[in-house]
Amino acid sequence: MRQRSPRCVHCRYNAGIPHISLLTIMFKQTQYVSEFTQFMQGYLHDHPDVARGQVEGRALLWDKAPINLEERQRNQASRIAQKPYPYQAD
Repeated sequence: MRQRSPRCVHCRYNAGIPHISLLTIMFKQTQYVSEFTQFMQGYLHDHPDVARGQVEGRALLWDKAPINLEERQRNQASRIAQKPYPYQAD
């Protein structure tokens, strides 16, 4: 009976055949850091107040207070239905 060669854990090729695995490709790509990324990392390291400002800005624009369900229900109940065409004199 012919013995099968061991298979590579990361791909479908046999371990005896030289190939580049997906992990090797991903590892090589993670070593590259662009000039802009290096600049931004250095800038944020030298100016920590910028990162704090980003967090505060995000909180100002996106983070919202929890919704009060009773108040929301009261607001929806007190709304007046708008006419389909508000400029028509009835």
